[in-house]
Amino acid sequence: MAINPHLAGAVAVFTELGWADADWAEAPMLPLGSPALPRV
Repeated sequence: MAINPHLAGAVAVFTELGWADADWAEAPMLPLGSPALPRV
């Protein structure tokens, strides 16, 4: 099975925004990104 080439970029943004270590209860307060982030 081939891995999507955009996966590494998506995981990097996910981690940068703090979602990697967040609890479900924190989800409504976490950022969704900004125009400064690269489009993945």
